[in-house]
Amino acid sequence: MTVEVKSLYTPGGKEDRIVAYVEVTIDNVVYEWKAYVPVDRAPQEYVEEIEAKLVAEIQAKDAEWIAIKDSTEVTKEEIVKPDETDYYAARVAEYPSIESQLDALWKGVGSPEYQAMLDIINAIKAKYPKPTVTGK
Repeated sequence: MTVEVKSLYTPGGKEDRIVAYVEVTIDNVVYEWKAYVPVDRAPQEYVEEIEAKLVAEIQAKDAEWIAIKDSTEVTKEEIVKPDETDYYAARVAEYPSIESQLDALWKGVGSPEYQAMLDIINAIKAKYPKPTVTGK
């Protein structure tokens, strides 16, 4: 099993991570995957640290495909692929600005403005939950 960073992309905007395009080889099968790397980390080193997580994601999607492959025309490539937008990026794109969040906090915990902001943030978190992938 190997994990190798092939290229990097810095999206800009509200995204504060680097997208690493990665090749993950499992049992001589190569999967093209993505990893989101904190800007203060060396990409290859970080990807090696999360190798177990990447492998678990791939294996989970592979198992999903195996479970349906005989009853569908969906191809393996349509199922066993990285998520285009992970929960983190989706949340960041929808969160109110930090200025708005701080303004609501400034109004005081328990204020209607604070509660409204908390409701907005909790709704976004519910819409884009953290994945439950096992591994590192």
